[in-house]
Amino acid sequence: MMSYAYVLFWLPVVFAGLGAVLRCAISDAIGRVYNHDFPIATLLINSFASFIMGLVVFLSSSIIYDLTFASTIIYTCALGFLGGFSTFSTAILEVVSLFKLKKIKLGLWLFVSELIVPFLCAFIAYAGPCFVMFLLLKS
Repeated sequence: MMSYAYVLFWLPVVFAGLGAVLRCAISDAIGRVYNHDFPIATLLINSFASFIMGLVVFLSSSIIYDLTFASTIIYTCALGFLGGFSTFSTAILEVVSLFKLKKIKLGLWLFVSELIVPFLCAFIAYAGPCFVMFLLLKS
């Protein structure tokens, strides 16, 4: 019989692998459509993953009051999937590559974008529903 510790370890690992495979597929698809110096695929993937992470944290903190084993599995699988799906290390590698190619302005723009846009996406996903709930409860 498998213990809970093994389940809580292996499920996020498997979901992280699935997230990484999906990231590669989406990145390749965007790369085929959008052919430019600015690596937009990484920024879009990180922004989307951050938005979903904001929703997951909002839902787990406001809707799931008691932490049952099932909710823990859902939460850790979502974290594993989004951890594999997002690719902030690739974003830094792309910034360094742009700097090496002497595309300093583009590298700085990407660096600032990778810091601000995913954070704003996570904030909107987390704070947006909170604000809507506040407005609904106020009226």
